[in-house]
Amino acid sequence: MNKHTKKKTAAAKKNACTASRSTSVKKPYSGPLAQKKIAQRKARVLEALRQKFGIVSDACKLAGICRKTFYDYYNADEAFKAEADSIEDIALDHAESMLHKNITKGKEASLIFFLKCRGRSRGFVEKGDDKHLVINVTTSSDVSPEELM
Repeated sequence: MNKHTKKKTAAAKKNACTASRSTSVKKPYSGPLAQKKIAQRKARVLEALRQKFGIVSDACKLAGICRKTFYDYYNADEAFKAEADSIEDIALDHAESMLHKNITKGKEASLIFFLKCRGRSRGFVEKGDDKHLVINVTTSSDVSPEELM
């Protein structure tokens, strides 16, 4: 496929997605063949979602469907929604794993990021960021003001 054909194909897909958003009402698919086709599309977009680590736009491009179609499936089909959500968790796990690998390699930026996110309870708070902390103070005659600090 040459670069001109690729551009035409991409433009055709974009136009198809844009056209599907028109105000005209489409009749829903019906019958066993249509349901089979929808099931295949759903499987294809879920596989693309895995490959693209949960990024919906990229997965839709790879699967050749519109984002609107993805969200139609997502909102109408509980099983599809559950699978898509679990893929998002897999992507987050992967990113967290890569962060830990970078920490192990001594990547300072990864270490700082981790401590800012997870080390707050141990005092790893960026200067000026302490306004987000909530401190509960209990006053008692047994505790001096110095001990509260």
